[in-house]
Amino acid sequence: MAHKMLAMSVRTTLQHIYPRILALHDLDDNIALPDANGTIAMPSIMRNSYVFMSADGIYLAGKFY
Repeated sequence: MAHKMLAMSVRTTLQHIYPRILALHDLDDNIALPDANGTIAMPSIMRNSYVFMSADGIYLAGKFY
């Protein structure tokens, strides 16, 4: 793991330490479902920080690139 961390770029290191999250509690009804054209609108990702979160929210953390 140490070798992997030392070989990472700055951007990759920041994404590894501070992964992005999805706010699941405020999704619209049309998010992640195909529309008439077959286009799928994906939810936006946000930074993993308490400043952007709400206390009663539900969040999904992961690697969303």
